Amino acid sequence: CYYDGDDYSKGYDQLKTILNKTGRPIVYSCSYPAYEQENSILTDYAYMAENCNLWRNYDDIEDSWNSLTNILDWFAQKQEFISKYAGPGHWNDPDMLLIGNFGLSYTQSQVQMALWAVLAAPLLMSTDLATIKPE
Repeated sequence: CYYDGDDYSKGYDQLKTILNKTGRPIVYSCSYPAYEQENSILTDYAYMAENCNLWRNYDDIEDSWNSLTNILDWFAQKQEFISKYAGPGHWNDPDMLLIGNFGLSYTQSQVQMALWAVLAAPLLMSTDLATIKPE
């Protein structure tokens, strides 16, 4: 946090090597591309694909339709460029699924789930499974 952005990627390849030496399967999520966007720095997505399993590209999602549509608009504008770096073992990450929380309607939750699937995004939920609605 509060870094000027000159060297966001420094150390990610080293940490990847250390994590891989554990011999355990670990999903390595790198969030710095989201901060590079804020500082108008062009992200080296080839580096991301080589060193991270997933990477956050844009703002943190909030539990609202407006937040979701802002993220979708960003991905729509950048998809032609960023899609070529995603593939088996490494993915663009538009942030967590809001489904089951209170900020989206059921239909809006369906839209998010469908679009995350189209984006081949990680399907990580931010929901209390003890209180999630059955649908």
